[in-house]
Order: sequence, then structure tokens, then C-alpha cells
Amino acid sequence: MKKNTITTAIAFAVAFITFAASSMTASASYIPMEDARTIATGNACVKQEEVVFTSEETEVINGIAQYDLTFRKGNQEYEYVLNANTGEVLLANITVIE
Repeated sequence: MKKNTITTAIAFAVAFITFAASSMTASASYIPMEDARTIATGNACVKQEEVVFTSEETEVINGIAQYDLTFRKGNQEYEYVLNANTGEVLLANITVIE
């Protein structure tokens, strides 16, 4: 019983250290948020100085680091999800606000 507990504790420690190291490496390779804003507004064909960013979040979903950006111009709300490592647009949604 004691041997199994030690083995489990060591396995847990190794998994935690590996996860922490990969998380630190991933965040170190994120594109800057300013670049994400430029990519999203460029994809939306609007000028960055013409919009108001209402939400910016960073999250990891299914092992992929993502930037979730929401911004408005006039009566349109833009929602973008970008790969935080590459800048690839994963989702783009435009909603007309009445």
C-alpha cells in the first residue's frame, strides 16, 4: 500500500510539473494582444481606431490557447476567436444590434 501511494504521488508530481511547464511555454509563445486586435479588425474590414473593444479574454479550450475578442462599431457587434499562438481566426461573428 505504501509503495502504491509513493508511486502515485510521484506520478502526480511529474504530471503537474509537465503541465505547469507546458502552460508557461504556451503563454510565452502567445502573439501579443495588440496583434490579435489588428488581425480581428483587419478580418472584419474595419479600422481599429473606429471600434470600441468591449471584451478581451484568454482561455485554453481543448488544449488550444485562444483570444476571445468582442468589439463594436456603430450598431454592429463583432465577436472573434483567434488561436493565441498563431493568430489564426477560429470564429468570426457579426451581430446587428437594434
